[in-house]
Amino acid sequence: RLADDGGMKLLVFGQPTSYVDQKAFARMIEKVELSGKVVEEVDSLSRDGIARMEAYDIVSTPALLVLNDDGAVISTWQHALPSYEEIGHAFGVFT
Repeated sequence: RLADDGGMKLLVFGQPTSYVDQKAFARMIEKVELSGKVVEEVDSLSRDGIARMEAYDIVSTPALLVLNDDGAVISTWQHALPSYEEIGHAFGVFT
């Protein structure tokens, strides 16, 4: 279980394309949400989503970013999905 992080969150841009990756991705996001973390899914095709992708230098999806409470990027994954343990490390806890 991930500990309270004081406002950190996971931004999610896009979805995996393969069915197997989609299922693993959904399970991972669910585990993060169940741990009490904020997960924000960003529509990477919307005007706002495109602007946010540019702001965070996202060039491929799916992409996940862990942000600290002031919005600074702690960790970024693009194209390849991280493990739950990697996300835990980014949040500063060991899982």
